[in-house]
Amino acid sequence: MKRAPLKPIVAKNALVLGIGNILMKDDGVGVAAALRFKDAYRLPTNVSCLDGGVQGVNLLSAIEGFTHLIVIDAVRSGLSPGRVKRYEWDDVKDLPWHKRSAHGIGLKELLSLVGLDHKPRHIVIFGVTPKDVSPGMDLTPVVKNSLPHITLRIRRCLEDMGFTIRNRQCTKATLRKR
Repeated sequence: MKRAPLKPIVAKNALVLGIGNILMKDDGVGVAAALRFKDAYRLPTNVSCLDGGVQGVNLLSAIEGFTHLIVIDAVRSGLSPGRVKRYEWDDVKDLPWHKRSAHGIGLKELLSLVGLDHKPRHIVIFGVTPKDVSPGMDLTPVVKNSLPHITLRIRRCLEDMGFTIRNRQCTKATLRKR
């Protein structure tokens, strides 16, 4: 009796990817949220966090090979500024996404360029409604105040995916940085 060939075991790993233009006020919320998440939690070795900025197509090599992808970006969803909406990729991949301006290429186009064998199996997008995307380096207060909520949602999402995320130990030195 012939044995079926063994399928390679792919280790579970995740990428938390913040995208956006930090020079355009609230458009930089994805980057700010990813950086805050990385600072707030001790991540296991199979979870990475990346400031994707406005790298667009240059993010292809960063995304390939991850089994799980969480993207945080400013998205005009019709909700009030600072509100967060979770999108499952399978539910929105066929919708017409028109977010291109700040990143040069939209998320839908970027993920369509990732080879089928290298595309993450589970993709979640946290869209944060911006208030102001005019030139400037600071988030508006309403969007900045949503950062703790966003980072908690990212943590819960990763935990639902089976990853273990732990709080960082606060020391006097880390408290002074904040």
